[in-house]
Amino acid sequence: MWHVALPFDEVTQAKRPRLSIFDRFFFSKEVRRRQPNLAFYKAVVEKTGVDPRSVILVDDRVENVLSARSLGITGILYKDLDFVAKSLCNLFGDSVSRGLDFMERHARNHLSYTNTDVILHENFAQLLILEALENRRLVKYHSFPRIANFFQGEGTLTTSKFPCDLDTTSLYLSITHDVDAKTVNSVMDDMLTYRNSDGIIEVYFDRFRPRTDPVVCVNVLTLFCTQGRSDDLALEDTIDWVWDVLYNRAYIEGTRYYATPEAFLFFLSRFIQRCPPSLLDRFLPIYTQRLRESIGSKGDALALAMRIIACASVGLRDEVDLERLEKRQERDGGWADGWFYKYGSSGVLIANRGLTTAFAINAIREVKKLREKGVPVSYAGFW
Repeated sequence: MWHVALPFDEVTQAKRPRLSIFDRFFFSKEVRRRQPNLAFYKAVVEKTGVDPRSVILVDDRVENVLSARSLGITGILYKDLDFVAKSLCNLFGDSVSRGLDFMERHARNHLSYTNTDVILHENFAQLLILEALENRRLVKYHSFPRIANFFQGEGTLTTSKFPCDLDTTSLYLSITHDVDAKTVNSVMDDMLTYRNSDGIIEVYFDRFRPRTDPVVCVNVLTLFCTQGRSDDLALEDTIDWVWDVLYNRAYIEGTRYYATPEAFLFFLSRFIQRCPPSLLDRFLPIYTQRLRESIGSKGDALALAMRIIACASVGLRDEVDLERLEKRQERDGGWADGWFYKYGSSGVLIANRGLTTAFAINAIREVKKLREKGVPVSYAGFW
């Protein structure tokens, strides 16, 4: 669709080889209207006999795209060729298939990296990818006889002999099943000895690093739930604190070791799915309310995926964030950076494209399940 006054041959002479892919051209002179007049788009639709909903317009002027969209046409606002190609791939390709293909192409090489361009060889993201996609071929993590370490080897951007932590250990013992039940329970007994003066579970198996983080607490509680030990009296203060963090929205700026509020909500979804009825009755109402409040709020691809998964865990169908997430899929099938965790003291952020992609795949799958069940769309709701 062109605005031209010169004869067609003069306008297209230099571009003729590239224009051979088109079947027909429409000119403002012929239609007697110019963009963004609605009549221009209506004339094209009428003359081609196509359904406006099956039409895509690519244009570099926002008013033209707006007018086309008002008629049901899908509009792509031109930024550059890569953006157009990405948009077309996302419109025509299957998100899950493309995401899985990305994961397979980079199998065992889904490395984490910092916002300071440092590559990290760590176990945490690998364990979460394994849980999300249930495919050991995709990941590479270290096995441990008892407690696990965040790093695969020496520490990076920290002390070389970095202590093992309760966070990674909780994931390792609940996801891999590489350790026998007797050993798992002995590790859990050890965990209960690492509590601060408030009675709250700490982060490290290290008496000289007294740190607490509500996400770490959630992951430890989830492990205890999987082993049927959530009623241990030594956990009461930790459970109370996690509930207080949730109720008072203390997580809204992220935590010491996790960059976004969605991380807390996501890991709580794992806890909610494994906790006994007594804890479910206590947490579910306020947890569901907090999730409703989060729908449609800002976030990178990873935050959106975690939010969608968390919502789906309690039967909330978050189509609002899913639409935003699907549009962020890259041409290679993966999803872009999503800052997940961070170094507590320096604030250096850590991301992993494989983890973001695995979570995005799961988010899409979970919403599809809810669609098939006929669950209505959920929208943000505030008290």
